[in-house]
Amino acid sequence: MVFCMAMCIMPYLSHGQETADTQAIRALMTADQVAWKSGDAEGVLSLMDEHYCVFSIPKVNGQLDFHGVEVGAIPDDFKKYLGDPA
Repeated sequence: MVFCMAMCIMPYLSHGQETADTQAIRALMTADQVAWKSGDAEGVLSLMDEHYCVFSIPKVNGQLDFHGVEVGAIPDDFKKYLGDPA
């Protein structure tokens, strides 16, 4: 019984402990969101490295179809979009 209770509680105890990597990723994602929301094009672009890309995954009958994956955007596309969004 004690073992079962410990197994139920364990995930909650370890969930709150973030590694340095997790904190760095969270900080990067937060900075990206802040830059997008404030319209800071230079801030958005400064967070992307040359290999950054966005993928487009279509849905078929409500399910993701990974056979149709396409590269949606690369940094040069973002430079064009952020420089002239119209």
